[in-house]
Amino acid sequence: MVDLPLHNIQLEITVDMATSVDFCVRYCVQRHFASAATWQVLSFTVFDATLHIFDAAKTHLHAAPVADISVIHVSGHTHQLQIQNRALFLFLCPSASSLAKFRATLAWAVVGGPIQGLASESHGDVWVQHMAVAASILESNKAFPSDVLVSSLTVAKFKASMAPLHAVCDFLLTSPSVCHVYEKLLDFEAAYLADTAKCRNFAHLMVQYRILQNQPVWATGQRSNSSLNAIFRLCPHCHHDLPLDLMFAVHIQDATRSCPLCQATLNYRVFQLGHLVRAHRTFRIKSASGKILALEMPPLPHDGSFETYLASVTQSIQSICPVAEDSAKLCGRVNEALDVYMNRCLGAFDFDVVHAMLQDLRNLSNWGRVFAMHTNSDYWSRPQIIQASIVRYHKYLHLLQLNNDESSVGLNPTFDMSNAMYAHACYAKDFQAFFLKATGRPFTVDPHYVDAGQVIATESIAKMSAQLFHQWARHYDEACLPRTLSTPWPRNEDHEMKPERNPFQPLESSTIEACCGIDILFDLAPGAVSQNCKKVVLPVIGTPFMDVMFPLAERAPILFTLKEQWVKASVAGYASGWWETQQTFAIS
Repeated sequence: MVDLPLHNIQLEITVDMATSVDFCVRYCVQRHFASAATWQVLSFTVFDATLHIFDAAKTHLHAAPVADISVIHVSGHTHQLQIQNRALFLFLCPSASSLAKFRATLAWAVVGGPIQGLASESHGDVWVQHMAVAASILESNKAFPSDVLVSSLTVAKFKASMAPLHAVCDFLLTSPSVCHVYEKLLDFEAAYLADTAKCRNFAHLMVQYRILQNQPVWATGQRSNSSLNAIFRLCPHCHHDLPLDLMFAVHIQDATRSCPLCQATLNYRVFQLGHLVRAHRTFRIKSASGKILALEMPPLPHDGSFETYLASVTQSIQSICPVAEDSAKLCGRVNEALDVYMNRCLGAFDFDVVHAMLQDLRNLSNWGRVFAMHTNSDYWSRPQIIQASIVRYHKYLHLLQLNNDESSVGLNPTFDMSNAMYAHACYAKDFQAFFLKATGRPFTVDPHYVDAGQVIATESIAKMSAQLFHQWARHYDEACLPRTLSTPWPRNEDHEMKPERNPFQPLESSTIEACCGIDILFDLAPGAVSQNCKKVVLPVIGTPFMDVMFPLAERAPILFTLKEQWVKASVAGYASGWWETQQTFAIS
């Protein structure tokens, strides 16, 4: 048996629902006469219980009753077409699903009834052609496995990583106010803190992102495991409940307010002091004379001034420690506590998780893509789609390693590759180890990527997508992007021929109304991706990873309000746990 090259398989089934007797099947195969060099593409049409065979020029070659046709497996992906048990053709089909449909079409044509299974699949599922793309990717990967590293990412892990994003989208779409969003984020932090081993929510994603930044997660020192909701819910002076808008102002906007009940001043420093005093009401030391000296911490200052409180502590120390040695010793104990409680953000973590979630929500480009995926959640919840995305993610990382010494033009991933990478990154330590092994370089995160506000131009994305296409075709001999509706295959000097395998053929034979075409994404239809666009780009396998996908201003306006009202804390960066700037307080 000759070792045969793999060619694209195209299967298109049309059912006449009126008569249920006419079936048209176009199936691209290869014909074998004497040697491998003479294989060619033929088309098979089933009409009125007869199989008609045409060549590429649509010349009619053969016709035979379907009842006389049989398909016999030879070896591997090679099959034999027989007429009355006489061999007529050898053909190569790596797609098990395509072969099954071909066999089913022949079988139903013999009976002469409606093709119930195929008809229901074609008309009942709007994503049937996209599912065929995923099936082709998986079957091709199985038939022609690539020598790339494979991670531990699974369908279950992928879904677990995406579930928090869907939950965030759900509540953002229905949130009536910024305070409602803030309350939900507080709930996320409290729920994760209550069960860090099992809870997988938005707060968990922020913790994993912190690990990717190689920053500490948990607070150091003897601080309690109180949630931020528990800390800011009660006035540190009178311990009565505070309204949510006041909590938001003090915690998020670094504002100074007054307690509605006791009228005491509230700011972030007061809450820090309140946390310190609750944990250390008394400091004790053994004096030089052997006597135990006790410092009772004074009550919180009504004016909310930290300097006022330090002056009160200094006066108390001087009153009970006339000896300089004892005073220095007690000051040292107090300063240790001040460093733990005043130079760290409040809460059980080394960073403010709620601020981290708000900062992430400010990245409107990223959340535009998340909402586009959420709108298309039926598609992205399918195991076959996820499996195909993981396969392409592994191949993409392999190209990143090969691209280290190649063109300076980057490789823009498709949405499925980026989705799988994000899902894997939610298991930060495992992802870091795999990324280093797969690409030969450590994974790095720019901690200021949100504030930079840098949006990659569409022209740059198009160039990087073309670069990905060419390198993918060169190394895998496969198309990684669907051909646009109005342009030919991308071409360059290094790769003039189109790739041997094209899993996107089902999409190129018809228009999918549910998804904007790639032409629209690359602005071949001017203005189609403007903020006022009525269409929503539903990302699928092969959709380039772009900034503009979802009309957020129309569908999720709360994100823009959040972006305006979220203020980075001015007090030494408490929102990020003081990993930028350290402050020291001392009592002399």
